[in-house]
Amino acid sequence: MKCFKQLFGASLLTISSLAVAQQSSITDQINAVNAAEQQIRAEQQMQQAQQARQQYEAQQQLQRQQAAERARQQNAQREKDQKKEQAELERKREQQEEKARQQAYEDKIRQLDIELKEAELELKKARARRADDFVTQELNQTKPSN
Repeated sequence: MKCFKQLFGASLLTISSLAVAQQSSITDQINAVNAAEQQIRAEQQMQQAQQARQQYEAQQQLQRQQAAERARQQNAQREKDQKKEQAELERKREQQEEKARQQAYEDKIRQLDIELKEAELELKKARARRADDFVTQELNQTKPSN
């Protein structure tokens, strides 16, 4: 019986050791699983953070492109407006020049008309003087001498 007790004690000790070893092995496995899960979560968080950063950078790039496009369109519109304004000013300048030419032409016509009427008047005066001279000469010839 003593042997049996020793054998039983040794077996019990071996079983306890195995149980402790298995328990420690299970704990190690649980710890390993927890560590793996934490690592997976950390990697997922890093991937999410990287994706968020990439999305933010893409959004910033898109906003910069849109701002550049708006600026380009505004510049193009400003240039178009300036060209339109310049063309309008040129058209008005040409109209003023044409009006000035037309006015000068009309002034010249009026001046020529005045000169023509003055010449006609001088001609009438000259005719009237010749007629007066002729009448005076006729009167002097028909007048009896005293």
